[in-house]
Amino acid sequence: MTTVATHDVVTYLQKRGKKIIANQQILEQQQLRYYRELFNYLDCDGSGELEILEIIHTLKELNMKEEANTIKKTFKMMDADRSGAISFHEFLTIMTSNDVENIFGHKTIS
Repeated sequence: MTTVATHDVVTYLQKRGKKIIANQQILEQQQLRYYRELFNYLDCDGSGELEILEIIHTLKELNMKEEANTIKKTFKMMDADRSGAISFHEFLTIMTSNDVENIFGHKTIS
């Protein structure tokens, strides 16, 4: 399992053109912990990456019925490097972006 420190996340986001205001962290520690816990929950096999079958398994476990095409489309949007798996950085990038509402239909965290 990969552990990501807040400064690693800030560096990653800076490289992707996100503005950082001096002396402020993009994510509060509590938000970062929330996203890490959510990612770990979704990562059923503990590989440190989310695969589409893990997403499908979790949705079934939560009795959420989503169309296969919708799941595949969402997964593809989150898999920025097209590796076939979603890393924590990819997950964090999409979950903290303004596009999260377009992808999931609602904002996940304020």
